[in-house]
Amino acid sequence: MKDENNFVTVIVGAFGMLLSIATASAEPVRVAMPSKSLTFLNYYLADKFGLFKNEGLEVNLPVGKADVQLTAVVTGEMEYIAAAGTVLRGAASGLPVKALMFTLDKPLFHMMVRPEIKRIQDLKGKAVAVPPSPPPTRSARAPWRKRRA
Repeated sequence: MKDENNFVTVIVGAFGMLLSIATASAEPVRVAMPSKSLTFLNYYLADKFGLFKNEGLEVNLPVGKADVQLTAVVTGEMEYIAAAGTVLRGAASGLPVKALMFTLDKPLFHMMVRPEIKRIQDLKGKAVAVPPSPPPTRSARAPWRKRRA
């Protein structure tokens, strides 16, 4: 019985040491998130279910303004940013960034309408609110513009 207890103690101790070595060797990575939303759910699920840890990564998912986070990526204060649109606009304007990965196979677009609108053709001649493009900066927070369909 005493030998069995010693064996269990050694196994538990060895497992604890391996676990601490694996945790200590995890590479810290920050992935900037523009929001906690359904669009970025896959990152949160991967973190919750340990997929990042299985790959040796200790991932932190800070949420903040995408334009500020992009600056942090460019200056080296942050490793990655999940806002693909912000990165692509930055790259198009000459910033030294590139899109590395897309986690969706289609863009997410939604349209909310009144109950009487049944088809896209029913919008003809109606006012439609659209988000600004590119998103307004901190100093230019304008409400959504209205465009005629």
